[in-house]
Amino acid sequence: MEVVATTFPLLHQLFTTCLQFDSVEAALILKAISKIYFAIVQYSLPKELRATGNFVPWLQVFLQLVDKPTPPMPANTDPELKHKFPWWQAKKWAYHILNRMFIRYGNPALTDKEYKKFAKEFLANYAPQILQAYLKQLDLARSGAYMSPRVLQLNLLFLTDA
Repeated sequence: MEVVATTFPLLHQLFTTCLQFDSVEAALILKAISKIYFAIVQYSLPKELRATGNFVPWLQVFLQLVDKPTPPMPANTDPELKHKFPWWQAKKWAYHILNRMFIRYGNPALTDKEYKKFAKEFLANYAPQILQAYLKQLDLARSGAYMSPRVLQLNLLFLTDA
């Protein structure tokens, strides 16, 4: 996929830059890039993204987004709409991607023959990092920090499948 090889390094660079900011605009860009990435990996994992040199940097930025403290919501945010805050939407897509990677490509028992080698490496090297990040977020939520219901659900979904 030439489009992946050409555009994804640029998207990764933009993603990394946006992670440094706390603005709503940065969150919206992160969400958009995450949705693009998810669309590409939803049904197959292109060889270009499977290569360690490409996969690891993407994994790292999604983990950074999961781990990033959520900037404060505006004071007038309706409690019923907290989950729609752009930072929670961006985080939701990072969780979607990390879960998809594990469920579809990272579990040797469930993957297609094409992904067996990748799955073994994923399970040994990357799943523990995801698990650690998810448990940290759950611990923050247990301590009283807000976590959107969908992010909580995606977090628990990973734990039940792990």
